[in-house]
Amino acid sequence: MAESLATLDGDPVDVDAAERDFAAAMAAPPADRPGKPAPARRPPEPDPDPENAPNGWTFLDGQWRPKKKAGRPRTPPAEDKARVSTGPAPAAAKTAPSSPRSKVDFRKALRETCEAAWFVLASVPVPEQAFGFKLGGLRTKLRVQAALIQSNVDGLAAGVNLIGQHNRFVRQGLERLQSGEGGLWVLPACMLLAPFAAQTAQLWSGQLDDTTLDAVAGQTEASVTAYVEQLAAAGAQAAAEAAAAP
Repeated sequence: MAESLATLDGDPVDVDAAERDFAAAMAAPPADRPGKPAPARRPPEPDPDPENAPNGWTFLDGQWRPKKKAGRPRTPPAEDKARVSTGPAPAAAKTAPSSPRSKVDFRKALRETCEAAWFVLASVPVPEQAFGFKLGGLRTKLRVQAALIQSNVDGLAAGVNLIGQHNRFVRQGLERLQSGEGGLWVLPACMLLAPFAAQTAQLWSGQLDDTTLDAVAGQTEASVTAYVEQLAAAGAQAAAEAAAAP
C-alpha cells in the first residue's frame, strides 16, 4: 500500500493539491503589501556541464552563469614566457662616479680688487673744506685706510677666497667679480675721473680766486653764444634748401 499523508484527525491529505496551494501562496503578494507582487522564483539549476561550466553554476542577474575559478591568475608556462620575451634583459647602465667639485681660486681677482680700492682711497681728491664742513680729517682717514689695504692684500685675498669656497652666496659674488676681470676696470676709470673731481672740489671749496672764476665764466658764455649762432645758421641753411627743392 502506498504511503500517504494525513492530518492529526486522520483525514487524508492530497499532496498534489497542497503543492499547488503552496505555489499559489508564494506567487501571491504578501499580506502586509497587497499591491506588490512576490519576487519571481529562481529557475532550477542546470545540470552539471564539465565543458561549459567546469566549476559549477552561479545565479547572477536573474540567470544561471558558469562559475569562475577563484584564486590568483595562472602563471604562464615557461614556453609562453620564452615566446613573449624579445631577448636578454638589457644590462643596467653604469653611472660614472661623480667627481668632487673643484674649488675655484679667486685670489687673483681679489688682489686686483684690493689694488683698485687702495688706488681710489689714496688718490680721491678731498678738499680741506667744502659746503661749510672741514674735510681734512676725512682725507687723512681715507689715506690710512688705503695703507691698511695695501699692507694686507695677501691676507684679505686668501681669507675671502676661503669663505667663497665654502659659502655659495659669497662664491656667486666672487664668480661675478672674476668674470668682470676683478677691479682692473676701476683703475683707468678713476684716472679719467680724477681731474674732473679735483677741479670740482676746488670750485666748491673756495680754492679758486675771483679773477680765475670770472675768466672761466666769460669764456663759457662766449662759447654758448657761438654755439647758438651756429645752430641758427644751420637751421636757416636747411630752410633755404627745402624751399629751393622742386
